[in-house]
Amino acid sequence: METIFDFLSVALFIAAAATAVVGLPDLAKVRAAPPHLFFSGAFVAFYVLSLTWIGPRFGIGNAVFLVLLGQIVAAALIDHFGLFGVPRSPLTALRIGGMVVMAVGVLMARKIG
Repeated sequence: METIFDFLSVALFIAAAATAVVGLPDLAKVRAAPPHLFFSGAFVAFYVLSLTWIGPRFGIGNAVFLVLLGQIVAAALIDHFGLFGVPRSPLTALRIGGMVVMAVGVLMARKIG
């Protein structure tokens, strides 16, 4: 059975190969990058490692369903409050109903599978 280190080894190899082809970035640009971009990178790494770890235990389908449900809820909240400068689009009963239907679908897939 593969371990998380197998996946990380492949990721390290791909990153090293990409760096060899493209080259290192200008360190001045890296220092000038907004701090939230570094947090974003950490969150992406957490996301990838979490799915790699939970997938075999919880099921890939279930993990993807929950990720999608989280993205839909987050998108609905971003739209509702107009975060990040997007036009406001209030939550409606239809939108909430759609999220509930998806959540029930995730629960059904988890119970049946």
